[in-house]
Amino acid sequence: MADIAAGLLADVDEAATSKVGRDGLTVMERFENEAMHLRPLPPVPFDVRRVVPVTVSRQALVRFEGVEYSVPSEWARLDATAYIGVERIDVHGLGSRVTLSRARRGKRQVKYRHYLSELSRKPQALRQVAPELLDELEAPYRQLWDALADVHGQLEAARVLGKILAAANTCGEEKVARWLDQALRGRPFAAEVAPRSQPVEIPAALAAYTISAGRAADYDVLLERTSR
Repeated sequence: MADIAAGLLADVDEAATSKVGRDGLTVMERFENEAMHLRPLPPVPFDVRRVVPVTVSRQALVRFEGVEYSVPSEWARLDATAYIGVERIDVHGLGSRVTLSRARRGKRQVKYRHYLSELSRKPQALRQVAPELLDELEAPYRQLWDALADVHGQLEAARVLGKILAAANTCGEEKVARWLDQALRGRPFAAEVAPRSQPVEIPAALAAYTISAGRAADYDVLLERTSR
């Protein structure tokens, strides 16, 4: 579809600049003359995608037009919204978004990276889907798997990788991938420390006030008043 669309646009552009009408002007030249009379474009582009409300199954799957797609397992049994385009589907749920490539009717598109939380706790299942999962993740994950499997075997490699995936599910795949890359290269790295909050300047009108710390006994007085 992308190749067809690009070819069609190229043909239209070529015709607009080469074909001349009876007035001696090309389509593009006539458009430039008319453009000054057109209304301005809206501030937000019109979204041509079809909006479909969906419910995520307990297996973290959604279904569109006869195709099942996986979404993050944390979305299981929740409502979500799908924006269906020509080539891709954006699914919004639980404050985030996943982008899916459209598949043919009757197919099932499952991404194992959507199930990191579950796979991190099940070494046997992780070992079985490791080839497919590692194809979805960045290169350092596969390098770690290959190194562990060569020395300790796949089951033990799955146990170790499961702990790494648990961290990736919490901290983010890209951040853990950077740590793995540095570790595999033998480079030391420092843990990322959250920046300290900047002090807030107290307005002059409030500078003279002193706020004392609260005491548990203060709440006893309030409870006595409310019980009367």
